[in-house]
Amino acid sequence: MRHGSAARRKRIFPSAFTIHPAKKRADYLKKACDIILEQTQEDRVCGIVSNIGREGQSARVLMLSELRDTQVDMFTTVFIGNSQTRKIGERMVTPRGYRI
Repeated sequence: MRHGSAARRKRIFPSAFTIHPAKKRADYLKKACDIILEQTQEDRVCGIVSNIGREGQSARVLMLSELRDTQVDMFTTVFIGNSQTRKIGERMVTPRGYRI
């Protein structure tokens, strides 16, 4: 995430990733959020989905500042919206050439 041109880093594309926490890596999500916060505002729309496609699937939309201190497990996918992403109801929506 620290590589690439400065212009590309500043745009922060919508992203999705998983964190595989372990005792030695308990702070990886916090570190990832801190890196993203170097380039964007703390009110960036984010989301987490646990157990995708499994029994007990759950989703939550939150701001980057909240995500930083959220506990996740290896069954959780983290989504970071871009500057155009909005929270509509309980969903993250990133427009692609249409009005929302």
